[in-house]
Amino acid sequence: MVLQLFKPLYPNGPLVSPIGIGTYRMGSDHKDIIKYALHKNMNLVDTSHHSLGGESEAILGEISQYIKSPMVIMTKLGLLTPEEVSIFQNTDSFTKVWEHPYLQGRNFGYTLSPERIKDQVVRSLGRLRRDYIDVCLLQNPEYYFQGLKWDRDLLIQVFEVLEELIKLKIIGAYGISSTDYINLKNCFSDIKPGFKMIQVPLNWLETDSLELIAEAHAKNLGVVTYRPLDAFAGENLCRLVDPSIPLDTKNQQTYNQWYQLSVNLKEHAKETIPFPGYAEAPLSQIVLASLMKTKGVSSVLCGLRKISYVDDAILACQLPQFPGFMKWINDLQSSIEVS
Repeated sequence: MVLQLFKPLYPNGPLVSPIGIGTYRMGSDHKDIIKYALHKNMNLVDTSHHSLGGESEAILGEISQYIKSPMVIMTKLGLLTPEEVSIFQNTDSFTKVWEHPYLQGRNFGYTLSPERIKDQVVRSLGRLRRDYIDVCLLQNPEYYFQGLKWDRDLLIQVFEVLEELIKLKIIGAYGISSTDYINLKNCFSDIKPGFKMIQVPLNWLETDSLELIAEAHAKNLGVVTYRPLDAFAGENLCRLVDPSIPLDTKNQQTYNQWYQLSVNLKEHAKETIPFPGYAEAPLSQIVLASLMKTKGVSSVLCGLRKISYVDDAILACQLPQFPGFMKWINDLQSSIEVS
């Protein structure tokens, strides 16, 4: 079974699979899984300039040399690799070489220098072994602006550099990946022709981005969501999947809460979704299916680190759509007790 239904990544953009491959923690050990997903027609691949020090991009570049399945590549910019952080820390005149640096601790750094963003695109192209990247996203610019007012003038300068790269046919489009919904929404008034995309988290327990997704859709922007199955329930992070037996009992209380929450969510879905297939499906498939069918969402990114995760996502794509999914998701939190 392979995916056959595709959506435009953004209006008039490339067609992409409803489930995308998130490579945030995928390195050399996951090459076969990425190839398997590509063979199943999961063609949207999300990566980042800094993920695993650039290894995630390099793996995709290696795979592209011997696999025929086309990839729509979306990479993220702004966060620094350990190598770049080292340059900051060991260069006395780094402010002349790297404008607008931001460092926090020994291993975390961020830049919004227009020239450094352009440099990161060049580095990404080299690792990906491509002369063209479909989409580049500024990754969590709120990290850079911590405690500061968002510098929209600086962002506009970065947008102008990315517009130049579009004219040179080095990138196809750009946008922002962020959890700062208020400031991301404010950026909509500054968007230029090449600004086509936003990326935000969305899952059953964290729905604050739904309003922003609706507004982005009204602005003809593409939306890709992530963290569909990793959700914060109160102060705890839980997986929206059918729970398995825990390997240890150190956090038995937390596990029991997660287990009960998962049971409640699945029962709620069985009782309120009127179409066949949902009652028999595992929680993970129900969650993925609902998010894929949310109005305005082009694709849902998953960390597909096992073959079974890929198969599970493909089965989720086969579940039927029904009217009113957006309202169903909005009503969900008031129907489920989260402790």
